[in-house]
Amino acid sequence: MSFMRLLTCWLLLFFVGEIVHAQTPVERLEKEKFFLALDKPGMVKRIRYYVGDEIAFYMGGDRWNAEILGIKNDTIIVTEAGKVPIKQIEAVVVPSRSWFLHQGAFVFPVAGVGYFLMDTLNPRNYENGNDRITAENITISSSLVGAGILCRVFRKKKYKINKRHLLKTIEVL
Repeated sequence: MSFMRLLTCWLLLFFVGEIVHAQTPVERLEKEKFFLALDKPGMVKRIRYYVGDEIAFYMGGDRWNAEILGIKNDTIIVTEAGKVPIKQIEAVVVPSRSWFLHQGAFVFPVAGVGYFLMDTLNPRNYENGNDRITAENITISSSLVGAGILCRVFRKKKYKINKRHLLKTIEVL
């Protein structure tokens, strides 16, 4: 048996095995009685958290990043904090799913610094007695770095739990 056939068989078995064992949210709900929901009244938008999902929240002024181990009627059980009453959670941090924001937060500052260095160190710019650092150089470089900082700021949305954003457990029938 050739190496390529053997490799193809192993990859096929691996991917088929992963597809068979992967759980959909519906299968997870059949095992659990509750899921955690972040709602905005009057809107269709609902962010759902199931057992095994990562959640980032503020409680007592501290930020917690943990995996949900269990969801009960008025509490959640997480890896870092143990049992957490839902009433004590002050805010929930939801990461953006935008590819552009995640990539731009890294690429724009690198491009801005790279452009600044290339334009400043380019020997043709100061051969004729011109300044090494020009206003155009600073404007373009700082714009790129600023765009990266804006992407970093908008990568995560913090929802304060109040009358406008409700965190609640919902029982699955």
